[in-house]
Amino acid sequence: MLSSAIKHSHIDRAKTAVYQAQHQLQRFQAELGDIQLDAELNANFSELISFADFFFDSLIFDWIVQSRIDSSLKRTVDVGNQLVSLLKTLRASRKQTEAQIKALQAQREALIRQA
Repeated sequence: MLSSAIKHSHIDRAKTAVYQAQHQLQRFQAELGDIQLDAELNANFSELISFADFFFDSLIFDWIVQSRIDSSLKRTVDVGNQLVSLLKTLRASRKQTEAQIKALQAQREALIRQA
């Protein structure tokens, strides 16, 4: 029973971390409104499973909880990979935009000199 209480304490901390990550992703998406990022982090732990696991600590409930943890971890890794890819794209776009700005500044200076 003590191990179940400790496990559920860890699960509750994980849920809090997932909530915070979702909040940060939503803020990130709002900043990048024109870029779609399909990011959904969820700790799918129903209260019934938590209750049953706590009071009927058994291999079956441990397996169900572990499979949900694994599923949430996979989704988290997928979102992390999407973020890495998006950030690479944004960095490349920024470099391209900076190069375009330099070229336009050079053109402007050339036009000013010619005038």
